[in-house]
Amino acid sequence: TMLNHKTFCITTTNRASMVLGDVETGDRIFIARGCSVPLIIRPARGDQTRDNIRSKLGISTLYELIGGAYVDGIMDEEVLKMGDRGELNEETIYLI
Repeated sequence: TMLNHKTFCITTTNRASMVLGDVETGDRIFIARGCSVPLIIRPARGDQTRDNIRSKLGISTLYELIGGAYVDGIMDEEVLKMGDRGELNEETIYLI
């Protein structure tokens, strides 16, 4: 099952990570407000339904949730320090 599948990976900033699910090059780490772990998201591949959603919402990208993750160096309060240093970009995303 997906919850039993763990993938070890290294981020582009050389952080060791363990993800619940399969990761691919181009996946992103997303830190959601109120979520206890970073999330791995992937730009959703296009199909008619997704294209209709994009059009109705007036957005260019939808994301799929791949799974939760442990990412070395950005757990707990470490993320707050990264925000204080301007190392994070805040954005609104749409998950499907």
